[in-house]
This record gives sequence, C-alpha cells and structure tokens, in this order.
Amino acid sequence: MAMQPGSRGLPASLRGIALACLLGGPTLSGSTAVCEVSAYYDGVDFTAAASALKTTLHSAISPHNVIPYTSTAVDVWDALNVLDAHPDDSSQVKLIYTQQGMAADLSGVATGWNREHLWPKSYGVGYEGPDFSDLHCLRAADWNVNSARNNLYFDNCDPATDSDCSSPAHSEAAADTAKNKLSFMPPVAVRGDIARCMFYMVLRYDGTETNTYDLQLTNCPCSTRYALGKLATLLQWHAEDPVDEAERARNERICSDYQNNRNPFVDHPEIVAKLWPADFSDALCSMDCPAAPSGGGDEEEVERGKGPCVSPGDVAIVGFNSDGIDTIGLVALSPLPAGAQISVTDSAWTGSEWRATEGIAVFTVGADAVPAGSVLAWKADGSSSGAGGTWSTEGVSPSLTATGEALLVYQQCEGKSEPNFVFGLDFSPSGWAAAGDVLTSTNSLAPPALVSAGLALALPHKDNYVYSGSTSGTRAALIGNITQVAGWTGDNTQEMVLPAGPFVVEAVAPDGSGGGQCRRLTVEQQRSIRAKGFSPVLCSR
Repeated sequence: MAMQPGSRGLPASLRGIALACLLGGPTLSGSTAVCEVSAYYDGVDFTAAASALKTTLHSAISPHNVIPYTSTAVDVWDALNVLDAHPDDSSQVKLIYTQQGMAADLSGVATGWNREHLWPKSYGVGYEGPDFSDLHCLRAADWNVNSARNNLYFDNCDPATDSDCSSPAHSEAAADTAKNKLSFMPPVAVRGDIARCMFYMVLRYDGTETNTYDLQLTNCPCSTRYALGKLATLLQWHAEDPVDEAERARNERICSDYQNNRNPFVDHPEIVAKLWPADFSDALCSMDCPAAPSGGGDEEEVERGKGPCVSPGDVAIVGFNSDGIDTIGLVALSPLPAGAQISVTDSAWTGSEWRATEGIAVFTVGADAVPAGSVLAWKADGSSSGAGGTWSTEGVSPSLTATGEALLVYQQCEGKSEPNFVFGLDFSPSGWAAAGDVLTSTNSLAPPALVSAGLALALPHKDNYVYSGSTSGTRAALIGNITQVAGWTGDNTQEMVLPAGPFVVEAVAPDGSGGGQCRRLTVEQQRSIRAKGFSPVLCSR
C-alpha cells in the first residue's frame, strides 16, 4: 500500500490515536469538552437581531486551529481520510460528487481522488489563509469529476428545460448531478450539506484576517467580488435536505479532532432564515461584475516539488498554435514515471528566477508510467489530451502570443530547489535572449543546462508550428531530429495539427547498438524492453 504523510494508511481503529499524538494529544485546544454544543455557544443569544447574531457567531467560530494543507505531520489528506471515510469500509473515502467509495491510498493520484474546495479558490479562497485548508468546506472528490466542476457555482440544472445542461455532470459522477457552462448541481444527498458549508464560509470569512477576503453569497455570482451562488438555490437545498447524523458527526469531529470550531448552521439550522430572510436584499445583483483574469480554472492544484524527476530531453515539444485555440504538444521520449509532473510555460527565465507573469500548464502522470512515444496535448479550450495522466493549470493558463514566445518544459521535482529544465523552444523574431537583455513577456534566456545538451531549439518566427520529421528512432535520434529547424513546418495563418502519435521510441541494445543495426531479440529481451515502456525494435526507419 502506498503510504501518505501523517497517519494515512493506518487502520481506522488507530487513526484517532495517531492524530492525537501528532497534533499534541489532550493539549489540543479542540478538546471534546470545549466542543460540546451547549458550552461552545455559551453567550450566543440566538434571539438577537440578525446583524448582532452574525457578529457573535463570527466571534465564536473565529479564529480556528489551522490544519496544514500538505505536511509530513497531520494535514488535510489525513483529516479527509477520517472525516470522509466510507461508512461501510474505513479503507475507502466516500467521494462527494460520485457518492461512491474509493481506496483512501489513491489520494493525490490523477486516477484517484483529491481535495475539493467547495468554495472555489477563484471566488476568494487563497493559498495562504486559514480558508485554504478549512475542513468544513473541503471534501474528498473524484479527480475527474472535481475537474468537471472546476469553479462553477452551485445551481439547479435540468436538461429538459436547458439545452446546455448535461446530466450526469460527468461520466463518473452520480446520476442525479448536472452541469452547464455556468453552474454545477451536486447529488441530492449532499445538496443541503453543501449549502450549509457555503453559509459557514460567509459567516467565518469577512476579510478581517490576513490573507482572506470578504466572502459573500448572491443570486448574481461574481468571482471578482468573491460572491458565490446561487443563494436562492442554496436556501432551497438547505430546506429540502436537512441535517442528518452523518453531517452532525463530521461537524463534531472537525471541532474535537482538528479545528476547534463548529459550523453553526449544522448545529442550529433555524438561523439560516434569520440571516437570509425571504426579503433579503441582494445588493450585488445591482452591481457590475469586473472581468476576472483569463485562463484561471479551479482544479485541484498540483503539489509542487513532490513528483519524481525526469532527465533533460525525456520530453520534447512537437507543436504549438498561437493562432485560434492556444495549443502545445509534447512527446515523451522516455517513459514518464508515475506521479511525475511535467510543466510547460511561456514565462521568461531570467537566469535565476521566473519572470512570473505568464501561465503554466502541468501534466501529472497517474498511477502507472506513461510509455515512451506518448503525445500529450494541452489546449486552452479544455480539450487537452494525454493518456495516463491529467492536465491542470497553475495560476492562469499559458497564453501564446502570435508575435513570438519562448516555451520551456520543466519540473519542480523531488530533491531539487531549482527548476529541472527538460526542453526549450523559442519562436520569437529575435530568438533566445542573451545575458543582459531586457526580458519581456515574449522572450527568455535559454537555461544553460538546455543549451549545453542541445535542447534549446530556436525556430524562425511563425505563429504556428508542428514537428513534421521522423517519428521513430532511438531517443537520441529523435531528439536530434526534433531539434533541427528542417524538421518543422510553420505557418502564420493556418493552425497546425499536432502529431497523433504515438512515436516509436526504439530501445538501445545492452551493447550500445540500435538505431542503425538490426538484430534479433529473444522473447525475454522483448518483454524486458516493453516493461520499461520502449518499443523492442532496434532499427532506424
């Protein structure tokens, strides 16, 4: 079993003991006595006017004991293993949007589950504040369904009345889910739970703490005003799906085992009507919604620096389009190990740091290695492809400029503080920048490691390019071809079709032959080569 940090992987009977030890045992402020409901709300006048009640409840639940999002000690992964454990099998977690169980040790794996921010990060939950790891609004979710939800707000969706609505929301989602271009409808069994999480976030986060914003609920959602919705639908779900024992138990455990705070809307669901009465004035609906920066999604962020390293030249760029739909194509020239994270960016490298004004697309390899020869295509419209892994974005998406760019493939991987550069391609009119040049959004220094390895390709400026050379040969032969300008076809108006793949990456025989000689392999040699992700062919074509 793959072990995760903290107490993950322990039997359910031992998790509580391990967590208590790691968090400090009985000295943790979130003790059972403090979290007892009547004691917790001592001093709160539930008959007070709405504004006064909101103020006292905010004080009661703020601040809280912040659990690390990712840590070698007890973190959010550990907590979700406990809080979202499947009631019939403690070795599994119950996923919020599928309502199915999944092995707990598939946490953080592209073919497994990840941590869903029910209140999307793009609607005001940052990466540094207490809201980022607040367990009241974090749930275990199927990786693919989480990506399908992205940063859509919550609302009803009916295919019978909305031609843009599809149900289920994803092929792996529960049958009673649905989504359209703007909104997402979760399973009926958790709609009330999600509504009460939304109410909690508005009560808990008013922007007065460092690295937080004033979160709001509205019928006119606006990410740049940190206003999520739709309020009327959430109020409906709260009424139709009342608090049950499972929700009460989760609330209790978050307080006593982790955060030392409660969700008042679970303990006192009647206060919803007081804070959001029928005549609630939704002022945000009379305001403009400033446009959000382009490209940002809300998929689970990649955990940087945790994947295995690959070698320079193990991945190469084989095409891109800066006209129409921005597209970047990569090919794996060696097998990519499970968990590896391959990033491609149009941001400039200064020689010591990123200029940090551009976007990053990240391909994360799943539970099994991606075979050599696989083509991985990132597309800005969301139709990215690449068998054996998933694409996501860090910050905003890359946005290729038709006047020219530099593209860098790199990693932040295990054991390295500096980027592990893998491949580079420049298609700007001036080519790679020289030391001392002023760097802009369209040029970059070529990392010395790529220059010395012959992996910093400079193409004459065209808006769109595709590698059109040989797609079979040894790794060395393919790199040699891909890094030759003659092997590329470009155009300033016509979008290029990326190589369909797979490339045939031929293995090198133990004696160093291959790519020029043909020789017969034994069955065992062929099996060994295939097991390593290569093609058992030792001839250039």
